[in-house]
Amino acid sequence: MFRTTILGGLPVRLTYFGGTDQVVDWTPDGKNILFASGRESGKERFNQFYTIHPNGGPATKLPLAYAEYGSYSPDGSQLAIVFRSQAFRNWKRYRGGTTADIYIFDFKTNTSKNISADTDAGEEFPMWVGGNVYFISDRGKENRMNLWSYDLNNGSRKQLTYYTDFDIQFPASGPADIVYEQGGFIHLFNIASGNDKK
Repeated sequence: MFRTTILGGLPVRLTYFGGTDQVVDWTPDGKNILFASGRESGKERFNQFYTIHPNGGPATKLPLAYAEYGSYSPDGSQLAIVFRSQAFRNWKRYRGGTTADIYIFDFKTNTSKNISADTDAGEEFPMWVGGNVYFISDRGKENRMNLWSYDLNNGSRKQLTYYTDFDIQFPASGPADIVYEQGGFIHLFNIASGNDKK
């Protein structure tokens, strides 16, 4: 894993594992990078979460047996997390025992709650923004990965996009927007207004 500045310059190597270390998020205080790595999983069949300082140094392992994608709560006390992912698989619309679910993990109690327990659809790439977790799911009638939100206060879900041709891929959130790829185009979804533009 490497770091460089947006102004240019040479990349700085942060990790030295011989396999893949994948950047997932920043800690809410901006002091560490959250990343997924198979470095301790035997034959690299699954990932676990670690944090590392942007200048490098030793990585700190999080207390999770498995972890692929995740997003911190604003105060850092919880994590919306996907333990099993189907990203990069060569199949779609899978329904079965290894479907991706989103959990809310509480660091204070070391407990988790499955917020995808009411569906057999795949739900991936959680993004915690304010009081909502945004994610992609193929639970809708379109049978495609679309953008959804989950209200942490009342447990309600809302579908935000309605694509019928291609899945949404690899969304990422900022304070006000979500960016994602769909059908070969980059889209920007404004969270407050619900406006979506290429």
